[in-house]
Amino acid sequence: MVDLRGTGRTTRQLETAPQGAVFVWHHWSLHYPQALAAKLGRPDIKIVSLEYVERGMLAGLTMPALVVDHFAWQTANTNQLHALRHAEVYAEFPRNLSGGWVAVP
Repeated sequence: MVDLRGTGRTTRQLETAPQGAVFVWHHWSLHYPQALAAKLGRPDIKIVSLEYVERGMLAGLTMPALVVDHFAWQTANTNQLHALRHAEVYAEFPRNLSGGWVAVP
């Protein structure tokens, strides 16, 4: 079973993400953030991996906000960082909540 501690930065990011946001997780396995979002009552959030973004899968998708997991910045390679910056173009409010271009860094 997944440990759903319900504390920490990821929890705050998911809680404060705008309705319908895309949340970029640092790992290809999405089980933990999906379970956490469900626990928080946030089925509206689309959770994707860095690899998903790197493959250009967000291209053309209009999204209310792009929220990048705080740990993704430490694990992303150069191509993934470039893809995240490119994906920012598709977010209606990429500079929400934190003053940066992601929610709650």
